[in-house]
Order: sequence, then C-alpha cells, then structure tokens
Amino acid sequence: MTTCNGILRDVVSQRANSLRERCQVASNTLFGFIIIIVLIPLFTGCNPKGGGGDYYNIQGFTQGTTYRITYQHPTENDLQDRIDSLLRAFDLSLSLYEPNSIITAINENRNMETDTLFRTVFRESRRIYEITDGAFDITVGPLINAWGFGPVDRSEMDSDMVDSLLQYVGMDKVSLAGTKIVKHWMRPD
Repeated sequence: MTTCNGILRDVVSQRANSLRERCQVASNTLFGFIIIIVLIPLFTGCNPKGGGGDYYNIQGFTQGTTYRITYQHPTENDLQDRIDSLLRAFDLSLSLYEPNSIITAINENRNMETDTLFRTVFRESRRIYEITDGAFDITVGPLINAWGFGPVDRSEMDSDMVDSLLQYVGMDKVSLAGTKIVKHWMRPD
C-alpha cells in the first residue's frame, strides 16, 4: 500500500508541476503580448538608424502600481503624455483596480460593450486556456474572491462552497458575441 501511495503521490506531483509550468509559460506569454500591444505603437516612430538621441526617464502610476521607463529617442524628449494616454486606455479596458473599467463592469455583471483591446486579450486568453488544458483560466475570480485574495473578505470555505462556485468557472462558461461578453450561466434580462 505504501508503494502505491508513493507512486500516486509522484504522479500527482508530476502532473501539478507540468500544469504549473504550462500556466507560467501562458502567463508570461499573455503579459508579453499585453506589453507589446501597449508599447509598440508608441515606439513605431523611432528611427533605429538615426543615432539614438538622449536618454529620458519617465514614471507614473498604472494597474495599481508604479512604472519607470528609460528610453532613447532621436527627436522627442517627453513621451510621458503619450505613454500615460496608452496606459490609461489599457486601465479603462482591463484594469481590475479601475472601478470604471470594462473588465470591472463585466465582472460585476453590468451590461458593457468591450473594446478592441479587451477583445484581443480575451481571445488570446482563450487560446492560452486551450493550450494549457485549462491551467490558465481568466474566469477563476469567484474562487479567488471566496478565498480572500480579491477585493472582498474571505468566505467560509468548504467543499460545498467550492462546488457551488465552480458553476461560474471555466472558459466554456463565457464567450464573445460581437462586442459583448456572454456569461452562459446567467439568465438574460
């Protein structure tokens, strides 16, 4: 029996490590994808053959934290407003720290149209969900909140509570219909 338990423990541990690795790769891929979407348009005007120019530092606040960027640009020394504008657009679409963002409205079940940035990230999240066999899942908010890691106090957790919340978790329970997110577990108004 001990040997069987040891083998079972090893198999479970290997599966957990595999899922953890795939989720980390997916998370890194999505984060890189988001950064590219936000910053590439800003620097497409840079001339890589033009000799560079001076280095500039800017900093600000976004996504509930601060940022600091050092850049070299041949003609512009102050990109602060342009960068802040891009990051603000990102916040208004995808920030969980912004009470008026699209994602916050959707998470609170308010009727909201999505924007291009949201739809792009949603589609990429679905793709990563599929290649990780569900290890990367953007719908786990109800569980995160119940365990006390979200904006609400921790609930009394037991297997019945987890089972009741799982009806809201999984990319098969949400879809994109035009510019709207459809939650398949909700009744239409």
